[in-house]
Amino acid sequence: MHCPDCAKSMIILEYAEIELDFCPRCKGCWLDEGELEQIIGDPEAALDLFDWKGGRVGKRRCPRCLDKLHVVQLPAQGPEVDVCPQACGMWFDEGELRAAIRAQLPEEQAAGIVKALNEMFGGEKNG
Repeated sequence: MHCPDCAKSMIILEYAEIELDFCPRCKGCWLDEGELEQIIGDPEAALDLFDWKGGRVGKRRCPRCLDKLHVVQLPAQGPEVDVCPQACGMWFDEGELRAAIRAQLPEEQAAGIVKALNEMFGGEKNG
């Protein structure tokens, strides 16, 4: 699969038996439908984060269906992320997945997940 940001080939990294598509060049991450729910461990909380049909049309394309991704603002002062309007998945630029997890989960629960993602993706820029 190719990165929706820089068009380079992505690699697959595994977190808790979930395959994450990671771009080693731009350090972004693609999550297929259902993977965020598995990472967070709370399907309803994860689904509440996104309006799959809302947001503004962005410039990037879904690496699965090639439809233009929509840019949506996550609640709780989370980052803006790119979401496929066909619900194929979502794109997180470098650091955005960790920011979304911190915004959505209690600090103690988020800390363990963020630590594991830092080990997989490398340390975060800007903290």
